[in-house]
Amino acid sequence: MPEIQYDSAQHWMLNAVLALMILGLALDLHPRDFTPILKKPKAPLLGLLAQFLLLPAFTCLLTLLLDLPAGIELGMILVAACPGGALSNFITHLGGGNARSGYAKFIVGNSHCFYTVWW
Repeated sequence: MPEIQYDSAQHWMLNAVLALMILGLALDLHPRDFTPILKKPKAPLLGLLAQFLLLPAFTCLLTLLLDLPAGIELGMILVAACPGGALSNFITHLGGGNARSGYAKFIVGNSHCFYTVWW
């Protein structure tokens, strides 16, 4: 197995790029963009349900079927339980999808991830 090279300077660079990407997308949003979501919260709620219940459950079933080492299975379940990232919002924005719904799910998911990941 090849050795993994880790450079902390590159880690800081990646964090800075991700922070700038999130900031750039957030600058395009206004509070009025979220009022339709408050009136019809179906899409973000379905997204949260799928992300925090269905995805971890499907991952648990998948780990049972694949019979992987315990550490790999645990890592897969932990990653499945974590909230979505900024990259999915960026791709949704570029693809012309409903980015507001993605951002609403992103905000709620990240504000509740402390409870959902450890629960």
